[in-house]
Amino acid sequence: MAIDEMFEEVYDISGGLNRLILEGSTPVISFGDFTRASIATLGINPSPLEFVNRRGRILSSTEKRLADLEFLSLGPKDFFLSRNKVDEIWRGCQLYFQENRNPYWRWFGILEQLLVSIGASYKTNAACHLDLAPIATKDVYGKLDTPDKFSLVTNFRSTLEKQLQVSRIRTVIFNGRTVFETLQFTQNLDWRPMELISYKCNGRNITSSLHAGDAVTGQRFLGWTVNLQAFRGNIKERQELLIQLSDWVDRNSS
Repeated sequence: MAIDEMFEEVYDISGGLNRLILEGSTPVISFGDFTRASIATLGINPSPLEFVNRRGRILSSTEKRLADLEFLSLGPKDFFLSRNKVDEIWRGCQLYFQENRNPYWRWFGILEQLLVSIGASYKTNAACHLDLAPIATKDVYGKLDTPDKFSLVTNFRSTLEKQLQVSRIRTVIFNGRTVFETLQFTQNLDWRPMELISYKCNGRNITSSLHAGDAVTGQRFLGWTVNLQAFRGNIKERQELLIQLSDWVDRNSS
């Protein structure tokens, strides 16, 4: 499937989700170039903060992370008109992690640390980030009503598989219980027996689960229920956790 065909499918699916779409945003079929990467990290859907600040205002020209509607000289409600400018939108996705851009490192930073430890990086296009639903919503996924969550991820259930079919990606890394639980009912994965990992957080002993599964498209999915962005331990504890996770990923990558 060509990139323009993939965008067309995203726009077609989004028609039934119009009320959920963040004003001013455009589709994000990947952060970085998924056609060049060998490893992908995986989330639910793009954060509103990829397009707006914490006050809900569209990012200024110097703050922009992607080709939003304002950048495309379109109005804040012209999401579907942007289908005529997919080349510019896709270019914004490809360049997301490059120099002189403004990636959301507050979220991606810890994943970049893990990627670097296994010999990859968002910055070199060896890695990219994908989402189960490639559209930003007005509220973050966790604040959506349950029916809206279900509609969002099930309507796009085939999008990820189609991306993986045309990519060089061999390993998909997912992070957090929510992503794991969503994968279980949206994707056709052959899950392996669960493993456990023990680590410390503020001196307390914590146990989380590790999950590996194989996709029909040939990729190995590897992830954990601990949410790295929400981890509140000290720097040493975080580094020790990252070492354990990166060693596990390295051993289990396809």
